[in-house]
Amino acid sequence: MKRYYIFMVLLVVVTVVAVVAQSVLGRGVGADQKLAQRMSDFDTKVTDYANTNNVLPSASQLGGTPAGVIYQITGASTYKLCGTFATANNAPAGTDQPANYEYMDTTYHGKGYVCFEDDVTIAQPTPVGTPEPTPAKTPAPAATAHPSAGVGTGAAH
Repeated sequence: MKRYYIFMVLLVVVTVVAVVAQSVLGRGVGADQKLAQRMSDFDTKVTDYANTNNVLPSASQLGGTPAGVIYQITGASTYKLCGTFATANNAPAGTDQPANYEYMDTTYHGKGYVCFEDDVTIAQPTPVGTPEPTPAKTPAPAATAHPSAGVGTGAAH
């Protein structure tokens, strides 16, 4: 009877630990999904602003960064978004992003502090004050009298 009682107590303890662990991990996964979504939404704002204005925006031009997201401009057309994830969400094999994908994919990430780097196409402006080249005009040939001009007109010489 005593062994049965010890077995039941251990079973209850293991079950409680498993439920608590699952609850804690579940909250971490949920928080990570929300952080990844905030990063993705902010990336869309950055890309759309850059496509419209041909320059990367400051965080204040976009109304600030979302909770948990760190935005860093790393070059004229490059930036990164960073955040701290409680759990890892590794990509299954064969889920590579197409090379021409315009927006950042924050779905898959490691555990801890993770940064996603991206770049946008910035159109090079035409320098102000530089005249556009105009094609050279070829002067029209001068009008010359035809050799038969004045012959047979009956004019007196």
